[in-house]
Amino acid sequence: MRDRIFASALRHFSWKGYTATSLRDICTDAETTKPMVYYYFGSKEQLYSAIVREILEDMAASIRGTSRSKAGRGGSHRLL
Repeated sequence: MRDRIFASALRHFSWKGYTATSLRDICTDAETTKPMVYYYFGSKEQLYSAIVREILEDMAASIRGTSRSKAGRGGSHRLL
């Protein structure tokens, strides 16, 4: 469920931006409920921060010449 929410939020934030994306949009797309978003991420802002953090970690790993899986982080999302 966490991965579906993450992927849905990434799509919506990418398409519409943070402000124009509602939790309702994310939940409908991910086929889940707002309480599940709050359970996994705490808030819309924390969900956005998790996405940005993962993108930055992927970029840093790329710069270092290592993948997230080689670094032991095991990220399951292809962001870039």
